[in-house]
Amino acid sequence: MSTTFKSAKLDWGKRDSPEGATRLALARELLAVRAREVAPRLRGAAFGEAHAGDRGLLTAHWRMGDGATLRLMANLSANEITDTPAPAGTAIWGGDPGKRLPPWAVLWRIGA
Repeated sequence: MSTTFKSAKLDWGKRDSPEGATRLALARELLAVRAREVAPRLRGAAFGEAHAGDRGLLTAHWRMGDGATLRLMANLSANEITDTPAPAGTAIWGGDPGKRLPPWAVLWRIGA
């Protein structure tokens, strides 16, 4: 079993510790967002495109089955990224960082 896989799994034995409870709450929140915003639109969904910039900025989008566009913007670096493009759509995860994307931040948006 890979180290990455092990680190991504919930440790049910630690779920009552402060760190475990926080991680479990995060997993539940992410699953709720997926069930509410993404799963109902999956039938007929198709990948659009992705771009990885030299500063660590990753953007990607998918055309969902209902015609909406699911967008991802992630900072895959330990440095803040400034002058990020204005994200389109409604925030479903990660909020609205404005023109600055903090290190390791992930934003999901959905809309036209």
